[in-house]
Amino acid sequence: MVGVTAVLGTAEDEVGGGRSHGPSMPGARKSGQCRVLGLSHTLGNGPGMELRQLRYFVAVAETGNISRAARKIFLTQPALSRQIKALEEEIGQCLLERQAHSIRLTPVGDRLLHDARELIEHADQVLERV
Repeated sequence: MVGVTAVLGTAEDEVGGGRSHGPSMPGARKSGQCRVLGLSHTLGNGPGMELRQLRYFVAVAETGNISRAARKIFLTQPALSRQIKALEEEIGQCLLERQAHSIRLTPVGDRLLHDARELIEHADQVLERV
């Protein structure tokens, strides 16, 4: 089974680099315009990361644009943005560098994309078998 723990990294993986907007938050990690406070992985104590969020993340990564990805998966852009932000907060790392009309994957986002595709493929195979 494919694990997701490889994408967690350390706080130093995403510190610095890029611009951020708004007041500084103690303990925040910054990459581009992303802010993530601490590692919030629940380890069974809450809803945690969902396969649906990984599917959304893959759609955003493949289209390179949140609005186009939202249209592709039949969501509104704000709803998709919230889901990606929730995924980033769950992992505790920024996955995307947001630019005016496009996104670029961070190194952590690039690693997650590979793992997410494998997880989704495995989940689809499980559904086919049952």
